[in-house]
Amino acid sequence: MGSLAITYDNLGNYADAEKLQIQVLNMRNRLLGEEHPHTITAMENLARTYHNSKKLKDAEQLEIQVVDKRRRIFGHIHPDTIKAVASLRAIRSDVEVQSGPLMALPLCFYFLSPLIFTAFFYFILVFF
Repeated sequence: MGSLAITYDNLGNYADAEKLQIQVLNMRNRLLGEEHPHTITAMENLARTYHNSKKLKDAEQLEIQVVDKRRRIFGHIHPDTIKAVASLRAIRSDVEVQSGPLMALPLCFYFLSPLIFTAFFYFILVFF
């Protein structure tokens, strides 16, 4: 069902894709739990469909949840986390076009602050 939803999304049939992806997400939540990687992937797919269909607020809200869960489960520098942050940045970039500049600036600090802290910590350990 998830593959069919992605196919609908790729073909531009966003209404059918959204319906199927909501069903997939609900089933995965029920069967696997909210923190399971496959459930988070279903959330990410639904967010992509929302983004493609220009439902930017819905896409942004869902992608924020994806980023938070991926950071909590996989850590800050895992490829899936970085991909989710990039997707959120793309959504916020489109929101900027509609609402004005500098709306996505806090995302930079949200993602980089743990990395900056870690780099500073290692710098202190190595050089002092």
